[in-house]
Amino acid sequence: AVNLKGTLASRGVPTFKGHVVADKVNIDEVSSSRLVKGPVSFDADLASSGYSMAEMMDALQGTGKVDGTVTVLGQVEQMVGSAALSVLGQQLTKMTGVQQVQNMTDYINASYQAFVGRPNALNGNFNITRGVLNTQDLSFANDQAKALISGDANLGAWTIGMLVNIFSMQFPD
Repeated sequence: AVNLKGTLASRGVPTFKGHVVADKVNIDEVSSSRLVKGPVSFDADLASSGYSMAEMMDALQGTGKVDGTVTVLGQVEQMVGSAALSVLGQQLTKMTGVQQVQNMTDYINASYQAFVGRPNALNGNFNITRGVLNTQDLSFANDQAKALISGDANLGAWTIGMLVNIFSMQFPD
């Protein structure tokens, strides 16, 4: 269920200010994604103004939090990509004689696979200033791995600049 309380004014420059609560909404339904599924909750205070949707996105302000349980679905294409990455690492190690190349591709593959097919706890807080969402504490975790995410997402431009630190039980160092 999604609940929105607030005001929408259309005299002069259109503005809105409100409190949005989405409780256990299926992420695959609202994102039209076939890559993830699971219930996610969202709680935010938001405000904006502008004559167009683009202006409203660029002026968006607010704070909020997100939490839920998300399962990353493994697709055939992703499995093929993981296998190709492993083969590439093996070939580069043979060509260069540097074992760290294979170790790096194995680590990337294991980090991704640690999140596939199992429930992952998603939670964190965010601030939005002039249409740019910033988080410093978003986490995505299960019994095999944890991803700590910080950075920005420009909502109007659809760009993301974030740092993701992944900790895997398979590669504890």
